Amino acid sequence: MRVEKRWLSRLSRNRVTGLRTGDPRRTATHGDTGLFFGTPDVDAVYTHLRAKGIDVKEPKIAPCGMKQLFLLNPDGFGLCFQWKAND
Repeated sequence: MRVEKRWLSRLSRNRVTGLRTGDPRRTATHGDTGLFFGTPDVDAVYTHLRAKGIDVKEPKIAPCGMKQLFLLNPDGFGLCFQWKAND
């Protein structure tokens, strides 16, 4: 979990302070690429991102039974934090 927290902190810092803004010419082709992270506490990720000022929608349970939180990083890549909903 330590690595995950550092990564989330970096994501939050970049998004909130605008250290990296997505150049539309570069990010236009990123819509077909996403990263999925196994995260046992998806709600904690949501709470952390909201506390850092990131506008993200609440996690949802997908038809496959996974609780998922989707967002775009500053470069336009999709990120999904997910875990089995019944755990």
